[in-house]
Amino acid sequence: MRDAERLGFAILGTGAIADRYQQAIGAPVTLVRLVAQASEVEDRLRRRHGEVDPSGLRWHVDRAPTLAAILDDADLPMLDVSNIDHPDETARAVLTAAGWDRPNTGVDSSPG
Repeated sequence: MRDAERLGFAILGTGAIADRYQQAIGAPVTLVRLVAQASEVEDRLRRRHGEVDPSGLRWHVDRAPTLAAILDDADLPMLDVSNIDHPDETARAVLTAAGWDRPNTGVDSSPG
């Protein structure tokens, strides 16, 4: 059995939060931002919430531009990856952007 070499998880926050994750994990953290046009984000939210959750839909549609602006203004070393393709393609793009599509040589290749 091998130990994990990579850990992926969703986080939205500040550099201080990323630093705390890095300290807890004991390894460099690579921040990857999945990006899509606002119209695509809204379309996805409508498909996800639809008529089942109209109040949730309104909240998320109203909140999405604010969250995008927070990330736009964040002074964090993030890799931006397009999130408009099939999820498999997006996952491959994340691996490539982070340099994780190559074997781990024990050398830190993360940005920042």
